[in-house]
Order: sequence, then structure tokens, then C-alpha cells
Amino acid sequence: MARPDSLAADDLTRRLYPDVVAAGGLAEALTQAATGLDLGEIQKDPSDPWTWTGVPSLADGREPYTINLGAEERWFIGQGWSRGAQLISGSTPSLAETARAANAWRRGRPLAEIRAAAPFIEVSDLAFAHERGPEHAVTVKWRLVREQARDAPADGVRALVEAAHTEPRLRQLFPFLSMWSLHFSTCTGYPFVCPLPQVIATGDGRF
Repeated sequence: MARPDSLAADDLTRRLYPDVVAAGGLAEALTQAATGLDLGEIQKDPSDPWTWTGVPSLADGREPYTINLGAEERWFIGQGWSRGAQLISGSTPSLAETARAANAWRRGRPLAEIRAAAPFIEVSDLAFAHERGPEHAVTVKWRLVREQARDAPADGVRALVEAAHTEPRLRQLFPFLSMWSLHFSTCTGYPFVCPLPQVIATGDGRF
């Protein structure tokens, strides 16, 4: 991709994204594609107008819907985060579909409605749980961690996770596995707050 000294699109960008180049940048092309939609003041990087842009959200807690260009194929890659959790993501070759997803996210539409408006959008079970509330995110995350532990290559990880899950006080925390060690957070979004020690299965029945 072009660097700040020239701001000129390279040959690959011109071939894959002629509409973006013709408009003068990704933000400008997105504005043109958003017929009848209000995307607000679209964010852009003035040093490199081709590869990134962000659509600000009107909904409390939602970060801007960000869009990146695929480097080898024509893809507009979007994602939306809220309170440290990625709630939506997806890729499409259509800038008009990208604009519809960004508009629905900006207006604070429920995740199911965003996916209906832009079918390329993916929403995980954990994202839907985050939408319902932190306690739901904790419950779903425990299910996912228990499923992940069943396939762990290290001995004792499954036993470790199952033992932790039986403890009511730990079950109220947001769990996650990192390098097959078990961590507990008091919040459900990144950056996690982890006041408790991590626990590692040593493989000999000890932890």
C-alpha cells in the first residue's frame, strides 16, 4: 500500500479497488456508496487514505465500526467492538453492503438486526451473550472454555477447568485459557482484570 510521502495508490489497490481510488480514498468511497444513509463524520487516516476508515457510533459503549481493505483480494473487512468485546465482524466485496452494516451499527441496532441488514456480518454466541449482559457473557464463556478444554493437548486441563467450574465463586468470574493456563477476570471485556492467580495443570495430577 502507498506510504505517506506520495499518498498514491499502488497498482494492486487500483486493480482491486477502482471505486476507492476514483473517489480519492476509502472514506470518500464509503460516503458515495451510502446512498440514503447517515454515516456521520467518517474517520480516516490522512497519511494513508486507502486502507482504513471508521464510522462513529451513536450508541453508548459502541466503538466506531472500522473497515480495512483486503491486501490480496477485494474485501472490505469490518468489525465492531463494544466495552472491550468484539460483537460483529465480516468481509464483503460490496462497499454498499459495508455501508449498510456500518449504518446499522452506528444507529445502535440489535446484533440480529445488523446481521439481517448485512448478511455477511458474523455474530458469535458470545457476542449475543455480551449484548444481553455481563452475567450472560460469563455463562457462555464458561461453556466455551469447557468445550475448548476437552480438546486440550496438555494433560489435566479438562480436569482443571471442570474443577474450577464446580466452585460457585469462580463460576461468577469470566474465564479464559491462555497457553492452557486458566485465568479469571472480574470484567467481561478486554483489557481483562485478573486479580486471581492463573492456574496451570502440571500433567501429573497436580496444579
